[in-house]
Amino acid sequence: MSLVGKGWGWVRWLLLVLVFGVVAVGAARASAEPASEEPRAEGASGWNFVAAPYMWVPGAKGAVPVDGTSIPIDQTVGDTFDYLGSLEAGGAMAYLAVRKGDLGGFADFQFLGTRTGQTLGPRDLGYVRVKLLEYFVEYGLFYRLFESNTVLGGGRAMWFELIAGGRWNRISTEIAFARRDQDSKSKIAFTDPLVGGRFLVPFYASSSMGSFALRFRGDFGGFGIGSDLSWSATGMLEWDTPWTLAGGEVALLAGYKAYSLRKGGVERGNDASLELRSGGPALGLAFSF
Repeated sequence: MSLVGKGWGWVRWLLLVLVFGVVAVGAARASAEPASEEPRAEGASGWNFVAAPYMWVPGAKGAVPVDGTSIPIDQTVGDTFDYLGSLEAGGAMAYLAVRKGDLGGFADFQFLGTRTGQTLGPRDLGYVRVKLLEYFVEYGLFYRLFESNTVLGGGRAMWFELIAGGRWNRISTEIAFARRDQDSKSKIAFTDPLVGGRFLVPFYASSSMGSFALRFRGDFGGFGIGSDLSWSATGMLEWDTPWTLAGGEVALLAGYKAYSLRKGGVERGNDASLELRSGGPALGLAFSF
């Protein structure tokens, strides 16, 4: 199956996740217990601020074009762990958000490094070492379409939000050929529009341990404007701890994040399509004020 086919398979999966969120939110209206406290905390001014640094350790598959030749990328999550010590692979991110009432804005800064080496037959390339650096900035607005007026899991409300914005991509490729004296470098940058949704499902809370919830997010982008198709999906277990720092609430997050894009092109009469799929565990710390 081609990379494009697999990408659209994930699109169908993402749609199922979003549909599940809508259905779960609807079911909550009928099944949740009456709220005993406010469903969400806000500052005295009604504003809410969130800052969340997190790390991502993904594997990566795909292909990048170099001088009319498609160079495959194949790095497992285990490979990424091995490269973490040399700072040549892995991901680092920072998420910022501000909200007042049902409307808010966000920015998510992401970096992903991939390193792989392999022997290739086409055009007698021999051993090729690939270093891929990806920079993403997601930004946009979110609107809380629904928040239950009841508290689930003993402490928090379920909610569903719509997302609309953009994703700026910058991809830098460095390729070293064992049978060539000169390495090859390339850069590409483009911006994708994106639309999606996210929802939170709380399931447990206690006065001594805080509360636990499942957090999901999915979006689609590109639509032929930047890339042909891009999507991202994240599923997190969130522990809203009972601790505070400088007056702000502290939460720990652990889960899985995936991202994929395809951007077609032709170079010197040859296929110059860029196709990348990344996925792996993510771990973060969120501060809410």
